[in-house]
Amino acid sequence: QLMRSRGVEPNEYTYTCIVGALARSNKVRQAKKMIEYALNLNLPRKKLTPIYNAFISGLLSDDDNDNSEGQASQAANVIEALSMLQDMQDLDIRPNVVTVSVVI
Repeated sequence: QLMRSRGVEPNEYTYTCIVGALARSNKVRQAKKMIEYALNLNLPRKKLTPIYNAFISGLLSDDDNDNSEGQASQAANVIEALSMLQDMQDLDIRPNVVTVSVVI
């Protein structure tokens, strides 16, 4: 909203950065909301792939998960990442080599 109030429209690069930061902070709901906004931009599907990659990468980033609570959270993030990969396929957003390397 701040960008728009200053006359700057967010684009796929903006959404990629925001989604990645939110996912790394484990703010999954907010990150998914940003993905929804990006989907409404009616961008070519291939421009949406990096946004999904940022989400998946952020979820799977190596945090300090030495305790059982951290490991449970990481397991939930793996499930969420795989679910997002399925969403990509359902929306005809093709995963690329980055997507595959992040998931593996």
